[in-house]
Amino acid sequence: MPGAPDNISLAFQTPTTAQRRFALVVAVAQFVACAVVAPLPAQLPRIDSFVPVILAMIFVADFITAVLLFSQSVLIASRALLILANGYLFSALIVVAHALTFPGAFAPKGLLGAGVQSSGWLNFFWHLGFLLAIAGYTRLKDENRRDAVPTSGLFAFLGSLGFQISLVGALTWAVTVGDKFMPRFFLDDLSYAPLIHYAAGTLVLTSVLVLLLMWTRRMSVLDLWIMVAICMLMSEMALVTFGLTARFYLGWYVSRSLAVAFSTAVLIALLFEMTSIHARLQSAVRSAKRADREKSNFLSAASHDLRQPLQTLNLLQQALKSRLHDVEARAILTDISRAIGTMSSMLDSLLDINRLESGTVAPSISALSVNALFNTIAAEFSGLAKEKGLELRIVPSRLVVRSDQRMLEEMIRNLVSNAVRYTDQGRVLIGCRRAADKARIEVWDSGVGIPGQNITQIFEEYYQVPATNSGGVGLGLAIVERLGKLLGHDVIVRSVPGKGSVFSIEVPMTQETIVARPELLPDIAGTQFNGTLLLIEDESSVRRALERFFRTKGIGVLSAASANEALTLIRERGLRPDVVISDYNLPGMNGVETIHAVRKALAWKVPAIVLTGDTRSHVSKSIATHDLTVLVKPVRADDLLQLINDQAPFTAKIAES
Repeated sequence: MPGAPDNISLAFQTPTTAQRRFALVVAVAQFVACAVVAPLPAQLPRIDSFVPVILAMIFVADFITAVLLFSQSVLIASRALLILANGYLFSALIVVAHALTFPGAFAPKGLLGAGVQSSGWLNFFWHLGFLLAIAGYTRLKDENRRDAVPTSGLFAFLGSLGFQISLVGALTWAVTVGDKFMPRFFLDDLSYAPLIHYAAGTLVLTSVLVLLLMWTRRMSVLDLWIMVAICMLMSEMALVTFGLTARFYLGWYVSRSLAVAFSTAVLIALLFEMTSIHARLQSAVRSAKRADREKSNFLSAASHDLRQPLQTLNLLQQALKSRLHDVEARAILTDISRAIGTMSSMLDSLLDINRLESGTVAPSISALSVNALFNTIAAEFSGLAKEKGLELRIVPSRLVVRSDQRMLEEMIRNLVSNAVRYTDQGRVLIGCRRAADKARIEVWDSGVGIPGQNITQIFEEYYQVPATNSGGVGLGLAIVERLGKLLGHDVIVRSVPGKGSVFSIEVPMTQETIVARPELLPDIAGTQFNGTLLLIEDESSVRRALERFFRTKGIGVLSAASANEALTLIRERGLRPDVVISDYNLPGMNGVETIHAVRKALAWKVPAIVLTGDTRSHVSKSIATHDLTVLVKPVRADDLLQLINDQAPFTAKIAES
C-alpha cells in the first residue's frame, strides 16, 4: 500500500540483501533435505500420536499468526493483510478437522469419518485454501484502498472467525458424510491411490503460480517469508506427487515436519518483528523522555535568563513613571509597560504548555470562593480594559467550588485575556451561574467572534483565528483546554461572528464554608513600609533596578551580590534589616540557605521574600516549605510593595513621629 510507513509492518519493509540471502539459504536447504531423504525407502514404526502432536503445533502457530495479522490489518487498514489473516485462520481451524478425521490419531477410522478419504480431502482443501488466500493477499497488497477494513481488531477477528468456522464446518460435513462417494485418495489407511499424486501435483503447480505472482509484485519482508513457506509446502507435496513416500515412511515424517516449519516461518518473522519494534519503541521512549527533560531544562534555564531583563525593564519603567509628568511621555511609558506585559505573558504561556506536556503539573483540590477568584482577575485586568475603553463588569457570586486555585485562576485569566484582546469596543463580563450540581463560570465579550468552522481549531496550540491581529502566540486556549482536562472541568464555547463569544468552565460546587481572611486593623490599614530592606541579588542590572525603584518610594535599601556580602553587612556594619529580599539562584548558597544564614546572624526570624526566575513547580514548593514567600520574576512593582507591607513588622510600617 503506497504511503504506508516502512517501519510499521513487515508487509511494507523492503528486505535487505542479508535477509534475501538468508531466506534463499533456508529454501534451498529444505529442498536439499527433501532430495536426500526422498530416495530412502525406510519404513519407520507407526506412531499414531505423531499426527495429533504435529497438527496441534500447526494449529497454535497458525492461530497466533492469524491474530497478529488481524491486529496489523486494522492498524494499517490493509485489506490484503485481512485476507492473509483469514488464510491463516482457515489453516488453523481446518487442521483440527483434519486431526479428528485422521485414521489412527484418535480412533481407528478417525473420530469424524466413516472411511479413509476424509482426512486426505481436508488436507487438500487446507493447502489449496491457504494458497488462494496468499494469492488474494498478493493481488491486493499494493492497492491503497481502505474501504471494507473494520476499525476494530476484535470485530474483524470475531467476524472472520465466524465465517471460517462455518466454512470449515461445511467442508468437514461434506467430506465425512460423503466419504464413500469422494474420489479415492487412499486404498487403505497406509496406501495412496493414484489420484492423490494428481491432487498433490495440482498443489505444487498452484504453489508455483502463486510464487510467480508474488515475484512480479513489490517484495516485502513478509512476502519473502511467505515465499519460503510456500517452498516448504512444495517440498511436502512433491514427495507425494512423485510417489517418493507413503504414510509412516521416513519421507512422510519429514514432510509432516516440513508442514510445521511451513506454518511457523511467518510466525517467527512476525515475532521477531514484534521484538524488534518493541526494542525500537523502548529506545524511542527513552529518547523522547531524554529530549523532554532536555527541553524542560532548556526552557527553565531560558526562562530564568529571560526573566532577568524583563524584571529590570519592569522595575525601571515603574521607577521612571513617578518622575514623568509629561502626558505624552507617560503614554509612551504605558505602551512600554504593555509590551513588557505581553512578553511576560508569552513566556508564561510557553512554560505552562511545557509543564502540561511533561505531566509535571499535579492539581491540589480545595474549596474556593468564586468571588475571590473574580476579584483577583478584576484587579489584574481592570487597568488594561480601561486603556482599551472597555467596560470590565464582574457579577458577584456567593457560590463555592472545588478546584485547584492556581489552575482555575489561570484558566479564567486566559479567557479574560483573550476577551479583552479580541474586543475593541463594548464590554467584557465575568459571571457564574448554577448548572445542576455544577457552577458555570462564564466570560462574555462583545468582540469579533469566532466563525463556526474555526471553533474546533481554537484550542489547538499556536492556532489563531484568521484575519485577526491580536498579538500573542495562540497558546491561551490550548492551556485552558489542557488544564480543563487535568481538572475534569468541561470548557464550552458559543460564538457569533461580529457579535462576540461566551466561554464557560463547569466546576463542581460544594457546600463547604470558606473562612475569610482577617482584615487589617484600622490603625494599620493603609500604612506604608518605612523600614530598611536588605536586597540580595547577583544580577547587577536587576539589583540596580530594584535599588532605584525602592529609593523612588522612599525606602531605605542596602544590597549585596551574595550571601557572604550580606553577612558582612550584618556582622561588620551592624545592619538590622526589617525585610530581606533575596534572589533564589545565588552563587555559593541559594536564596533559602542565604536567608537562613541571615536569620541566624541576626538572631531573629526576619521576614523574607524569595524572588526566582525558575518556574518549575517543585522549586516553588520547596521554597514555600521553609516558611518563605515566593514571587516569580518578572514581579510587578506594586505587587512587591504590597507584599513588603504585608511581610514587614508593624513597627516598620509606621513612620516615626
